[in-house]
Amino acid sequence: AGAIARARGMAPRASARRTLRQLSRAIKELLWGRYFPVLERWAERCMVGERDTASAAILQAHLAMLASTLPPSELDFRAVSTLLVAQVYLANFYAWDVDVDARRQAGRGRVAADDGLLVPQTEVLSLFQRQRGRLLAWLDAHPRLADECMEAIERVVSYTGLRRRAHDDAVARGWARVGANGRFCPTTELPAALEASARVAAAAARDGHNRWYYRVCNESVDTEIDIELGEFSVRRNRVQLVPREFGEFADARVALGGALDASQLPQCAVVRSTAHCEHVRLVSQRMDLLKWDS
Repeated sequence: AGAIARARGMAPRASARRTLRQLSRAIKELLWGRYFPVLERWAERCMVGERDTASAAILQAHLAMLASTLPPSELDFRAVSTLLVAQVYLANFYAWDVDVDARRQAGRGRVAADDGLLVPQTEVLSLFQRQRGRLLAWLDAHPRLADECMEAIERVVSYTGLRRRAHDDAVARGWARVGANGRFCPTTELPAALEASARVAAAAARDGHNRWYYRVCNESVDTEIDIELGEFSVRRNRVQLVPREFGEFADARVALGGALDASQLPQCAVVRSTAHCEHVRLVSQRMDLLKWDS
């Protein structure tokens, strides 16, 4: 599928194949030589100069779509880091809401998902899912460039830099996978991460699924990037956008200064999440929000 898909039953002449290859190269040069740099400069301006997260999310989604057209044999640092940065940036700064609450959908009728990316959310999410295995294989095969990819993610998501390394950026740390999944942490924290994984495995064997799930959600190292989930976590508190349902309550609207705008949702860290209570803390504000459900 994708860039390597072939039309069955088609056997073009040699001259036609040469023409098609020339056209393919010309299109690739146009996309990567002209359009990609323009889109990336726009995204950098939105993220660094204007802090316009809504526009930056649109551009990150389209950069990811462009990078996803390459076959596995042509993946390089630019394409891989673009896909990974886009995935983690969108996970942290875009409010995915496609079928987010099945009970609400059933009770009030189907609600149209937000189209703020100018691309269907399902298409973007499917893109990341299709690329995940290829990206992990590339990261395993290129450990030094994998370190650079992780540093690029951290710079962009924390708003301390860009995907491309600047001359005054710190030297990339070493990063390593924690187990066989898509979790990455700095090599200086790897022993603690492996110990945490061992405790989780022991809890699963000893106490069953519930205890295992609790440990999975709470055992972590200081810094972690999860390629499978698109999460960037610091001490296990993942930074995310305030859930829009908080804006349905009058007290929250008063505290936040009005209704929540989907394009300007504030950042928060989850303090506690249980079956009946969602507790978040607003980043850079001395305010906690709690939502109770009966």
